[in-house]
Amino acid sequence: MSRLQLPGFIRLSAAFLTLTVFGAGVLFALILGDAQRPVRNTHPPHISLHRASLRALTPVRSAQVTTRERFQLNIDATRAGAANPAGLRAARETLSPTDAPVDSGQDRASLSADAPGTPGVLMWARLDAGTAYLSWGADGPIEGLDAFASRRREGTTVVLSNRTPGHLAGQLRVRLPAATYKIERMTLTSRSESKDTGIGKDASLHAVNNNRSVNVTRLKGRDLTAPGVVTLPVDLQAGDVVAVRCTDVSYASRSALNEVRSQLERMPHASAELAHRLHVILDGTATCEAAISTPSRLTTDRRRVVIHRYLLVLSQAYSLHRNFQVRHTVKEQPGIDFQSALDQLKDSLADTSATLMGLVPGISVSLDQDQRLLRPVAFSSQDAPAVPAEHVAHVTVTLANQGSLPAELVKIGVNQNSLPGGVRCQPDEPALFGTVGPGETARATYELKWTGPASLPEGSCVGDISYFTAGAPAHLRPRTW
Repeated sequence: MSRLQLPGFIRLSAAFLTLTVFGAGVLFALILGDAQRPVRNTHPPHISLHRASLRALTPVRSAQVTTRERFQLNIDATRAGAANPAGLRAARETLSPTDAPVDSGQDRASLSADAPGTPGVLMWARLDAGTAYLSWGADGPIEGLDAFASRRREGTTVVLSNRTPGHLAGQLRVRLPAATYKIERMTLTSRSESKDTGIGKDASLHAVNNNRSVNVTRLKGRDLTAPGVVTLPVDLQAGDVVAVRCTDVSYASRSALNEVRSQLERMPHASAELAHRLHVILDGTATCEAAISTPSRLTTDRRRVVIHRYLLVLSQAYSLHRNFQVRHTVKEQPGIDFQSALDQLKDSLADTSATLMGLVPGISVSLDQDQRLLRPVAFSSQDAPAVPAEHVAHVTVTLANQGSLPAELVKIGVNQNSLPGGVRCQPDEPALFGTVGPGETARATYELKWTGPASLPEGSCVGDISYFTAGAPAHLRPRTW
């Protein structure tokens, strides 16, 4: 009797099943063998996890991952807060150790922002005026998170200090009077590496005392036609100090315009001819005053056009005044004072224009990461002269358009006049970008080289950004610190 012949597809299925079972057995043996081996870390020790990974691991509460607590801080700059001398002193002491020491015999807590000898960080923070009303969100304050808010006619400053060992992230809500505001954030950190501030691994370009680094970042401004709330995210690692400053640039423009008028009244004593010719150019500023008044009856677009046309007028006055200075036909000190007043007015109007257009300038500096190439060369002979180290830094200047109108004929560079002697900038010409439309960011990187100390003086690295709108130019000068 012949054996039963199975169909072909059944025979194939049986064979496939046999191979599958065999493969599963081999795989199980391999897994069992791996499980018995010691687990090795596949990540090199110098590679760290991204922040997203840290957030994902937070619920584990492992020793390597710190808890990130959230908070909400409310500031009402339209209301006066209770006098808080202890909070003011603590805020000053938190900021001032990163700057030059106060002259002997001076009380740091009693210094005003404009007093001689006031440290630069305190001058920037403007904490010498009244106290703004401060309150915490529904979850209340966090132990170890200090906060202080000041208010003055020029604007409001909020200082936060993280004394906890963990990471704090929250929301800052600032209620401001109606005005046009430039908003900046100063970050002071004691870590050797900065996170998102644009400072490189060697932060000595910004470092001052106590091995802390200082970085100022420009944020998108706000044009408030009525009192309103500005909401900003705040992120503080352990030991961080953050100061947020809201400056009323329309008020700064009005103050600068009054100073130009005051200097112009004194000009006949320095040069009668120059005074007369400047009056011809500058008289008739009523339209500009309407554009920078608070509140303004002009539309935002009309204010932008008026401001830029007046900036064009100021450029004519600047050129005329400069010609008299070069020919020495105006007394030196009055000429310097008038030029300084013109510069202040041009900068304030440009800041107002940038806020109205949603333009955000920025600048960051980082040292060359290959520090081995920057060390002095060692000579075998003791009599050979020492070769000073050459330092290399990269400067990145940006212009982000977060508004709805294009910025035209954009040029981005580094202010060569602000650099100390011996510092070389390459390339030495600004980069041309043409039009930067809404949602676009223009970025240019420059290389600085110098010998000697590894750090540069405060305020010595300044960006120079120019753009056109309404047929007239404006200049923005972002600073690292």
